Amino acid sequence: MPAPAYILALMLATGVTLATWLQPQAIMWNKSRAQSGNLLNIAMGDARRLFANHFFTKADVYFHSGYYPSIFDQGRKSENHIAEQAGAGGGADHDEHDYLKPPRDWVEAFGRNFFNTKHTELTGAGANEMLPWLRIAAELDPQNVDTYIVGAFWLRGEMKRPREAESFLREGQRANPDSHEILHELGRLYRDNFHDRDRARTLFQLSERKVEAQEKALGQPLFEAKRENLIAIARIEEAEGHLAEAIKYLRQLVAACPPEQAVARGEFEKQIAELAAKLPPAR
Repeated sequence: MPAPAYILALMLATGVTLATWLQPQAIMWNKSRAQSGNLLNIAMGDARRLFANHFFTKADVYFHSGYYPSIFDQGRKSENHIAEQAGAGGGADHDEHDYLKPPRDWVEAFGRNFFNTKHTELTGAGANEMLPWLRIAAELDPQNVDTYIVGAFWLRGEMKRPREAESFLREGQRANPDSHEILHELGRLYRDNFHDRDRARTLFQLSERKVEAQEKALGQPLFEAKRENLIAIARIEEAEGHLAEAIKYLRQLVAACPPEQAVARGEFEKQIAELAAKLPPAR
């Protein structure tokens, strides 16, 4: 039977070994914790993005009044409908329509009388139901800029809470300092809700600089993002009576138009001509 001294020595050696192995792990864990500031993120790791997508989809379920068709009922798009609505600026139709394909026989047609098959969407205060899911999604995956843009879109629009929309977007901006999308949405907020053209112009210009930096990094144009920013700036300049400035931004847009956007280029050139006709004659 081993002497107590040997047992104590073995325990001491084991403790020293464990301490030597655990100390670097603890240092790395503390650094990670300091960087993220969120114990949940540390515990879940990259799996949190999967949960974030789940909660983002959950918000889409509430957006559709609690009914969501399965993948067998529709060819589900890669983008959630609430994201489409936010990206469209609220211009998409809200009409009810049937999600499902025509019934194959009278039995299936009769069965549909007992469950919801209609595409319905929340409006007004009902949008409150989906906001908690968006906030959880943002907490789990703060790098998903769509979550902030969608949440802010509904807060500043249907729900008439622009200050909360700004706070949510600022949170997203801190997590994604290079996001041109969040800056553009902040510009829309200041233009449409706070009616502050100067601040909106500055935000659109900052967004455009982020677009240019990203184009340079990627080595490819981001025409849709550039168009949104330049048109927004040109409209503000026109509203302020700075027609020459508005023309300058529209000309930048014409120069950026890809060959397949010939129709859009023609429309921008027409707008430039209309603005040029309003300029005072040169002395």
